[in-house]
Amino acid sequence: MTRVGKRLGVAVLCGIVGLLLNQWRIGSAAPLLLGRVATLPVAILYGPWFGALAAIIAALPATGAFSIGFTILPIEALVVGAFARSGRSPLAGGLVVWSLIAATLIAVPSLYGVGFLRQSIVPVALQVVLSGLVAVVLADLIATGASAQRLVAQDVSRGQRHLRSYAFHA
Repeated sequence: MTRVGKRLGVAVLCGIVGLLLNQWRIGSAAPLLLGRVATLPVAILYGPWFGALAAIIAALPATGAFSIGFTILPIEALVVGAFARSGRSPLAGGLVVWSLIAATLIAVPSLYGVGFLRQSIVPVALQVVLSGLVAVVLADLIATGASAQRLVAQDVSRGQRHLRSYAFHA
């Protein structure tokens, strides 16, 4: 299997895991946040387009007021993946996305179906930013752990080193 084929398979698999997590959380207050933990590592490790594919698959159960997630989640994956690809922190990309979402939530709450919260929209917008960033932090932790695991696996494959090779390596 080619490198692109493997990445595509991982993206689809993580998208399905995200879909299942999102379906499991349908009745909660924030049904689309848990599945992002499964899809954002794909954007961080394999690039923004694979992450966007995984996010689209994971956002399929979005209905009603949460159908805006079908648009937001792929955009988030594209931005977070682009930040990670350029060597910047994925958390900074998540902060950009969720700050813009909070700004539009404050400016036009009816766009998200919460126009009735006009009097208390600022605390809700701040909560959206914080809860959005939690998934980005967890995804960054998973991606860092996965890439560190690959580094450890490469180091183990070299075989045992003697004291002389350790001293030379240092």
